[in-house]
Amino acid sequence: MKRVFIVNPKSGSGEGVLLSNMIKEICASKKYEYDIHYTKYPKHATEIAKLYSNEKEPVIIYSIGGDGTLNEVVNGIVGSNNFLAVIPAGTGNDFIKSLKKGIYSVDLGQVNERYFINTASVGLDAQVCANLQGLRKLPIRPKDRYLFSILYTFLTYNYLDVCYKKDKEIKKKITLIAICNGRYYGGKYGIAPTAKLDDGLFDIYVADYIPKTKIPKLFKKLEEQTHMDSPYVSVMTSSYLTITSKKNLYCGIDGELIKGKHFEFKIHPKAIKIYNKDDFKIEKYFKKRNFN
Repeated sequence: MKRVFIVNPKSGSGEGVLLSNMIKEICASKKYEYDIHYTKYPKHATEIAKLYSNEKEPVIIYSIGGDGTLNEVVNGIVGSNNFLAVIPAGTGNDFIKSLKKGIYSVDLGQVNERYFINTASVGLDAQVCANLQGLRKLPIRPKDRYLFSILYTFLTYNYLDVCYKKDKEIKKKITLIAICNGRYYGGKYGIAPTAKLDDGLFDIYVADYIPKTKIPKLFKKLEEQTHMDSPYVSVMTSSYLTITSKKNLYCGIDGELIKGKHFEFKIHPKAIKIYNKDDFKIEKYFKKRNFN
């Protein structure tokens, strides 16, 4: 099959470009048919992926970047017969941690008109992502930005009054709601340790109002994957959820952000075909560069 590589040249402080140079050599030596594209602006990866939607034979489209690049590629692949492959070159690289080796299909999430493959969330963690955008302009190491954003958000966060509905409507003040297809987000947080990519269900975590003095403990529990035991956290599974608010909310989806007052989440079972075989023998490179 033909291979298409979509590279975010800015991800991982240029790691994507280094990886693409390796891939050129390997493709040439193996005589693979391939194209390499470099993204130049937001949503460009989606545009590139859509260019291959009507090929006579399926192609393997590789996302080389972080989770935001992956989200753009997914939104370009959806509805086609093409395969998604991931070579992580960002700072978080969350989705790849939920994948197993092989060729198979996984579920795809949708919120309003946007698709996501890993996680979506509103509340504290989405605000962390929003604040993270501003930190990208400051002289802070990429690996430290998320921690800085957490600290800043913790100091300035206002809790949200929302209404969410699975089977019945619930109104409450919340700290966050995470809607998970994959298991990880934020680089190291195992938000949904029992989530499965192919069960046709979201794992949904609702954190009620938590006093700010107790929020650091929750993040520690998230890191240890023991947050399910917290009295502030409830867990449910569903293929559908709505969240509404009188005020505009941020919704984080695979590291990207959308904004609105109404979010409708639904899942599309086994809608994306995954190609996860180490054709390019670069796992040792990932480990050496601390990608895993």
